Parts: sequence; structure tokens; C-alpha cells
Amino acid sequence: MQQNENLSAYIDGEKVEGNLAEALCSSAELQQKWQNYHTVRSVMRGEEIILGNDFSLKMEALLENEEMKVQPKGRIVTLKRWATPLMQAGIAASVCFVAVIGVNTINNQNNDEFVQDQPVLQTLPFTDSIQQVSLNLQEEIQKIEDEKKKQEEELQKEQEEVDKVQQ
Repeated sequence: MQQNENLSAYIDGEKVEGNLAEALCSSAELQQKWQNYHTVRSVMRGEEIILGNDFSLKMEALLENEEMKVQPKGRIVTLKRWATPLMQAGIAASVCFVAVIGVNTINNQNNDEFVQDQPVLQTLPFTDSIQQVSLNLQEEIQKIEDEKKKQEEELQKEQEEVDKVQQ
């Protein structure tokens, strides 16, 4: 115990009585303590810790003594076989969805100037043909009635011709 305190004081730069330097050179145990104390001091001061010469040997010994754990093949492995393509398709669909939304958003941002130039009133009909737009309803009603009369007259003429042919 006294030797550990003397070693700690010697590392801190204090004057130590006795033959500590000779004991340190001859004892492997004291040399290991010396190294450990320096490592602790470096950690406490926040200094960079340099790995020791025997680091690779210690790591090799730890790896040799480590047990290998083998996982049994089970349900997880069988689920992985059918789940992998499903997950890949899901990821691909997600990427496509994000791309489409992104392109549409960018196009809408670029076309904001053009959207404002469009008229507020929709003048094109929902059908394929173009129809006249009029604010005078009386004229439109009169035109429709005239067209109906013409159609009725044509039907009467056709009916008369059919009757003549039948007689």
C-alpha cells in the first residue's frame, strides 16, 4: 500500500524517499501500475490516450476467448424471402410518389405567373362543341323555338310523304 502511494506521488512529481526508481525498473507489477496511473491521469486531464504496445495482443486474446453465437434459422428467415421483394416494391413506389409530387409542385411554382393570366369565367363548354354565349335570353329562347318549329315542319313533311307512299 505504501509503495502505491509512493508511486502515485512520484508520478505527480513529488520527491519520494527510498529506492522507488530501482524497484520500478525491476518489478513488472509496478511497471503495469505505472502505466495504469498514467492512463488514468490522461483521462482525467482530457489528454489523448495512445494505445499501448500490447493493444493488439489483448484484442486478439479477447477475440479468441469470445463465444460464437449461432442463431437458429426460423420464421424470420422465411419471412425475409417473401418480404424483401415486397419491401423493394414499396420503396420504389414511395420514391415514384415523391418524384411525381415534387415535379408537380415545381411546375406549379413556375407557372404561378401564367395561372393569374387565365380568365376567372370559364367560357368553354364541357362538351366537345363550341356554343355561343349570350346575355340576351329572349333572343336565345326565340331561336330555340324557331328551330323546334322547323323540325316539326320537317317531320310533318316526312310524315305526309310516307302517307302518300303508303296509299
